[in-house]
Amino acid sequence: SGDTLTLRGEVASEEAKADILQKAVAAVNNTLTVKDQLVAVAREAQRARVQGKLDDKLRGRTIEFEITSARITRDGAVILDSLIPIIQSIEDATIEIAGHTDSRGKEAENRALSQARAASVREYCVAKGVRPERLKPVGYGSTKPVASNATPSGRLTNRRIEFHLLKGE
Repeated sequence: SGDTLTLRGEVASEEAKADILQKAVAAVNNTLTVKDQLVAVAREAQRARVQGKLDDKLRGRTIEFEITSARITRDGAVILDSLIPIIQSIEDATIEIAGHTDSRGKEAENRALSQARAASVREYCVAKGVRPERLKPVGYGSTKPVASNATPSGRLTNRRIEFHLLKGE
């Protein structure tokens, strides 16, 4: 604003902060005052914060697909679009895209469908600018339920996509 460029946000390290500030000062070429409001955040704290944001965005929401298909619905795309900035906010992490199904049907088919859906989500994210090597699609089929498969609402809850930042990546 006015004659001041204020830089706000979180960065991965003091070195990254210094680099950003140096580039900003060079870019404005003494035409603006650069005000530093950057905060260096420890990597694990940053990862935990990003995981929390992903979990919060997905809480109570389901990335939907066409029935027995890996084709993402329009509503599913809207949810993914809201996740893309969060995924891009931590550039050096590998993220598992975990596909899950309910227990109806044969497990081999469920695993294949969950893998195809996770791969479809990966393709969607890549098309939106996320580097492909950062995304690892995994289909778990019905092996990790979070609700009872005995009820329609439980089965609906079990049909889901989750995002997990992988440790050591």
